[in-house]
Amino acid sequence: MSNRARIKVKAKKQARRIAKPVQPEKPHTSFNIFTQDGKSLTDVKSPRPMYLAEAQAYFKALCIGTND
Repeated sequence: MSNRARIKVKAKKQARRIAKPVQPEKPHTSFNIFTQDGKSLTDVKSPRPMYLAEAQAYFKALCIGTND
């Protein structure tokens, strides 16, 4: 079997793979944040459940992660 034929077979096998369903993002209440001042704050509680993008704007954070 030539290289071109092997490449085609490999491409077909990759196309057959079934993508896993993406889990929808859920709101969180506890975050680890790195602020614009250069401070790293852990276990910051939000007043209400928030999505990551919403919490990043609320806390004015450069980088944010959940603390679940």
